[in-house]
Amino acid sequence: MCKNKYNLYEITTTYLNGDVESIDFGEKDARNYKQILELYKETKQVYADENTCVKINFCGVTQDNKINILFSKEITNIEDKIIKQKADELKEKSVADITNTIIENLNMLIEKDRKLNETLNVLNKKQDVELHRVEAIKYPTDAYKLQVFDNIANIRNERRITKNELTLIGVVNIKEMKNQLLRTKKAEHTIVKTENKIIENGLETYVFVKEIKYRNFKEAEKLLVDMKIKYDKVSNDDSKMLISVYNNNGKTHHKKCSKSNPVVVKSL
Repeated sequence: MCKNKYNLYEITTTYLNGDVESIDFGEKDARNYKQILELYKETKQVYADENTCVKINFCGVTQDNKINILFSKEITNIEDKIIKQKADELKEKSVADITNTIIENLNMLIEKDRKLNETLNVLNKKQDVELHRVEAIKYPTDAYKLQVFDNIANIRNERRITKNELTLIGVVNIKEMKNQLLRTKKAEHTIVKTENKIIENGLETYVFVKEIKYRNFKEAEKLLVDMKIKYDKVSNDDSKMLISVYNNNGKTHHKKCSKSNPVVVKSL
């Protein structure tokens, strides 16, 4: 059915950073379904062995150039995906959003502190009651003694857990932290936005930034080491999967990347 329906076939790969590529068929015939299907299987295995986040599509192209996805395989590197997701979440949140979240959590801690202290007071009272029971009867039965013992043991256990929680809260100066964050929120309303002015004189030599895209975070680690040797300033954006580099004096000694490790470079 596939042979008759499609004029030719293609395999595309979509990487975690958004790059899309078409696989080079080499000597294989793009019109031969079996050959390209075999290449699709080989491609899946290659990326699986590399443990690279990528989506691989086996597509059929009709006479009117309509592209249909016949098979699709997504290979996931969990570690890379988590890094990218966290970076995306951080990028989407403003300082105000993060501040609000922290204040909400601090309010929860303040309320938790109040509730724990109430619980501790109740437990202390229960413990006193049981101690009074020890003094109340001069010749208690074994059953009575066992009941009091169990009650005190349970109270002491719950009391210890409650006190440990209060100790952890006591390490943090909650109210002072909240006051600092509230001052930050107040500052948000007093900030006056001004446009950045760029001095035109010497723009080409002074403002010089290069961006280097990477497809996985293992590759990023190697690039960062190399770039820090070659440039004064190196910044990594995990969300965009992009390294930005520049020199303070506007000059660069950036060398061409090796053929074995190609990267996409563009100047701003």
